[in-house]
This record gives sequence, C-alpha cells and structure tokens, in this order.
Amino acid sequence: MTPGRYNHPIRVAERIAVLDILSEGRVDWGSGKSSTLVEQGAFEIDRADLDGQWREALAMIPRMWRDEMFEWQGTYYHVPPTAVIPKPVQQPHPPIFAACSRPETVELAGALGLGSLNFTAGNDDHLKAKIASYRAAIASARGAAGVVNNRFCCTPTTLVLDDDRRACEYGFRGARFFREALATYFFSRERVVQPIDVSRAPLTEAQIAKAMAERNRPGSPLTSIVGDPAAAIETVSRFQAAGVDELIMVMDLGTVPHEIVEQSLRTFAHKVVPHFS
Repeated sequence: MTPGRYNHPIRVAERIAVLDILSEGRVDWGSGKSSTLVEQGAFEIDRADLDGQWREALAMIPRMWRDEMFEWQGTYYHVPPTAVIPKPVQQPHPPIFAACSRPETVELAGALGLGSLNFTAGNDDHLKAKIASYRAAIASARGAAGVVNNRFCCTPTTLVLDDDRRACEYGFRGARFFREALATYFFSRERVVQPIDVSRAPLTEAQIAKAMAERNRPGSPLTSIVGDPAAAIETVSRFQAAGVDELIMVMDLGTVPHEIVEQSLRTFAHKVVPHFS
C-alpha cells in the first residue's frame, strides 16, 4: 500500500528496486491505497487524503528510479535533494499496476496508464464490459515516464485436482470463505476485529452438486477456476475470450489444507498451462 503512513514512497522505491535486482528484472509493482477500515484505523489514515497521497506517490516513485538526485515539493510530500538507491534493472522502470476494487478505479487505472488488478465478480458479459471501459480509458494515457502498462489482470479463486469431485468439495468451500471474508472487510461500516463471523463449514452434498452443475454454464458467474483439468481449461478459456491478459490465481483459500494447495499448483502447472502455451 502506497500512502505514506503505510509505506513512504522512498521506502517503496527502494524495496521494489531491490526485488527487481534480485529477480533479474522480473518485478511487477502493484500499488494500492487500501479500502478497509481495519488498515485505515490501524495506521491512522485520513480517508480524505488516501487518493491524493496515492496519486502523488505514483508520480514520485518512477522519478526516484530515473533521477540520480531526487527532489520533490508536493501537497503531501516534501523531499529535499536525495539519492534514492538502488535503481531497478528494468528501464525506465518496472511495470506499474493499480489494485482496482470498484469500476471507477478500473477506469482511473486506465487513464493513468497503469495495469489493472481486479477481484473477479459477475459473469462473462460483466467482465467484458469492465475490460472495455479499461481499454477505452487507457487508449489515450501517457503513463509514468511515458510508459503505458496495458494489462488487465484478475484474481479467480482456484483449485484444480485430477479428482473433479474432490476439487469441487474443497475449492467451492474455500471460494465461499474467501468471498465472504473479503466482503466482511471491504463492505463493513465498522472496523472489523477478528475472529470474523464467516462460515468454515463443509458444503452439503446438494451445494456441491449445484456448484458443479452450474460452473461454466452460459451466463454463469466467472469467478472461480475449480475442478479437474478439463473443467479448468474451459474456465480459463472463458477468461481469455473476455479479454483478460493475466490470471493471478488465489489457491490458498483459508479452508483448504496446504497439501491440497500444493497438489493444485502441480496439477495446474502440468495439465492446464500446457494447453495455453
């Protein structure tokens, strides 16, 4: 998170540059301003300043990477001449993304020339409309240092196993927990304190059968990649057809045992990825 009370822009620039060096130029930087009262309260953030601090930091950090001696006099930050080191490997800077939790933030990311990181919601048509608004906004963007990062990404909850029924048993339960936990934090009008009141109970046989029957039906929600490799390939193809550039799959869903997450990673890598390579 980029606003200064979370992480000062200089510290963000330093950390991303170090990671870019260690990864030999493979870092993507995802920036966000935080939308939950939990974070805002803990760090004593004034909500009225969030957007301004975030935008100013986004303008500052690429300059820190570019300029040998950085100086800034803005609304929220005042930095005397300072050598911000190290510099990243990627030039003019690593790709920049924005976390987008609302439709207007998607359009803002496009207007700023940033990649868009999105939670999954709705069906294929909903996603296509969201992507269309992003592409329209980014069409005339200049971006930081003149670089535009035209990449739309989303984060489906995912569990892929050879055993279709087993994948659905754990995957749809985990997806429910992840979805309801997010809603608890993002939509609550009060500051949430753990433990959160979200069901961790297994799905009933009827719930599992319904979820299995409805996935990948025309018009069905496009939010999860759950099932065997064949079902996963079908769902990923839907994301591809909608115009998504990148999937950031959420497999560690809170209620899924770690060994099953590991199985899912291996199964997806060996039996789904080759279909799209």
